[in-house]
Parts: sequence; C-alpha cells; structure tokens
Amino acid sequence: MRARSLIPAAPRARFERTGPLFIARRAIAGWLPSLARRALDSST
Repeated sequence: MRARSLIPAAPRARFERTGPLFIARRAIAGWLPSLARRALDSST
C-alpha cells in the first residue's frame, strides 16, 4: 500500500504497537476486497 510508505519507519512501528492504526488497517484490508468486488459487480 502506498499510504504505508508515506509514514516514516519509526513512528509507524510505534503506531503499530499502540494498536488503533493496526486495527484500522486490518479492518480496511478486510473490507477493501469486498468493496472492490461490489463495485465491480455493480459496474457490469
């Protein structure tokens, strides 16, 4: 993901340890495929 590379390594490691960003990213990763699939299905 492009967004991840924009965040410097040290703050990123701290954020991943604290949780919210990690949880949010897992939630987004969980839902992006289904959103993409829904968008593709509706476009056809």
